[in-house]
Amino acid sequence: MDVNMYDSGADDSTKMVIDSQKAAPSQPSYSNDSGIPLPAQLPDGQPTTQIYDIESMRHVQLSDLCRTYKLPHSGTIPKLKECLRNFSRNPKVADIGKPYARNSHLGPKTGKASSHQKKSTQRREALFENVPPPSSTQGLPVVLSSAVALKQNERDLAWASSIIQRYPYRTKEARTRIAQERLAARRHLSGLDGNRDSATDQSIKKGLEDANVNITRLLDYVTGAPFVDRTTHASSISNSGASYHHQPATNNHQCMDPFPCTSISYQPIISSLPPSNESSAPPATRTITLYSGAALTFTEADVPPPPAISFAKNLPGLNRMWDDISEHWNHQSVLVIKGIPVPICYWKEVYTSKGSPKGHPWKQNQWKGLKARWFEWKVLVNEWRQGTPEEFWARFQAGGKRLGYKVILDRLAEQRMAENSRLCERAKVEYGDAFPSIFSYTKSGKTYVKSKASDVAKQYRELKGMVDEDEED
Repeated sequence: MDVNMYDSGADDSTKMVIDSQKAAPSQPSYSNDSGIPLPAQLPDGQPTTQIYDIESMRHVQLSDLCRTYKLPHSGTIPKLKECLRNFSRNPKVADIGKPYARNSHLGPKTGKASSHQKKSTQRREALFENVPPPSSTQGLPVVLSSAVALKQNERDLAWASSIIQRYPYRTKEARTRIAQERLAARRHLSGLDGNRDSATDQSIKKGLEDANVNITRLLDYVTGAPFVDRTTHASSISNSGASYHHQPATNNHQCMDPFPCTSISYQPIISSLPPSNESSAPPATRTITLYSGAALTFTEADVPPPPAISFAKNLPGLNRMWDDISEHWNHQSVLVIKGIPVPICYWKEVYTSKGSPKGHPWKQNQWKGLKARWFEWKVLVNEWRQGTPEEFWARFQAGGKRLGYKVILDRLAEQRMAENSRLCERAKVEYGDAFPSIFSYTKSGKTYVKSKASDVAKQYRELKGMVDEDEED
């Protein structure tokens, strides 16, 4: 800005002449030590500059800064720094103030405007019809006002001071001492409360005893005293509570002992209504005898539903939980009745409805849902105990890999069917012509010969005294 000062010969007034030509804006200075100035905006949207120390930035920070100003953000650290320096010298080179395109195409159209617009274009134009264009500072970093930051800092410090005053730091010794003082105060209050409670309990106890005595005397009067003497006894009962009620006058009877208990016999009151059969009948019970000799008696209400458990991945656990006879029993079970763990081998006795009174089924339909799983566990435990666990898995593996739970059960079922077929054929050969008469059953007055191999094998084992652990119940 050029300023010319001169003195006029006509008068002594001082005049200033200012060149009306606008001064060219100065370019931002750049210094490697102080960082580089980059465009930014204030919270109210006014443009400003912010200094960035790019020399201490890492590659990720430089890349993010370039991406903020829509500059190339890939390359080495020196390349990114040079790009930011060039942008700082001439920010107008970068197109950071250009608003984002509203059209769905990439880049501006170069041809003639189309007379027909798609519906999506019409909707977009209608949507942005009354929306002002984006600000030229859109997307620039926002520089927070120092006044706002100071106020926020003051609020944070005030909050921190209040928290420190409310919860001051205490050493371990101080915390221990405070805890001991609180415990001592609590015990002292408990002792006071105990004394008050004791006095209150004694008062209540005395009142209950007095009430029981009066009720007993009243029952004696109602059930045993003659009708002609009831007026006297009623007056006597009122007199016994003279401290609570007004004592009525008695003209005809003077009783020295208002409660001659020795002269009155107690007659129990008999209800005129017959007792209910349902309420008087005790609940049905069952008893199982454990291997230790202990008898466990329980009602249906004592038995929870069958546990939802699977041993597909835990055959050793099944072996430990199956019975309490072998050395594998570890006194743990998922079924606990009256605090006693019940091994799985007893679950049939616990849940089956056989033997229950007609019309009152025991644990209705619960054994029906458990029976198949229980039999599978029985078969698996029997096979598991044929040897060591290593021998078991040696029998049930393929290609060096252990077979699955279902595959093992299928193989055991095939073995059981083959054994039943073998025993069935042996029974037919051994008994010959007597086979139809021995291996038969009666149904509806008719006699039938058993045809299922499992039924024939089961009876054959019974006849020969053979024990089959895998026999299905």
